[in-house]
Amino acid sequence: MQRIVVLNPKGGSGKTTIATNLASYLASRGHRPVLMDFDPQGSSVRWAKKRQPSQPPIAVIAAFEKDGRTTRSFQLRVPDDATHVIVDTPAAVEPRQLPDITRHADNQPIYKNLDHTAHLPYLCTWQE
Repeated sequence: MQRIVVLNPKGGSGKTTIATNLASYLASRGHRPVLMDFDPQGSSVRWAKKRQPSQPPIAVIAAFEKDGRTTRSFQLRVPDDATHVIVDTPAAVEPRQLPDITRHADNQPIYKNLDHTAHLPYLCTWQE
């Protein structure tokens, strides 16, 4: 399983757009992606909930939610059939959060002032 973390210290830089488009692309190619949303704004979770049942499935984990009734590892568990985990991160990630967010990451694309729509096809071809 490949784990891709999308990081950038700046808010509004397109992290969620990259993460959701990458998950959608992978699902459209028959993969079983998981979108893990660490951003308290929850935009990736909201986006996933608006997907139509006819669209290829994308599992979603609301990693920003803290549930005192379960362990953190149980809350962040990834389905066994997942092929990719795409991690959407908040702006200005605190150093203490980095181990939880980047654990087992294969790629950590960091974007600064990137035209994400122009680069999405490239991002989606490096591992196929």
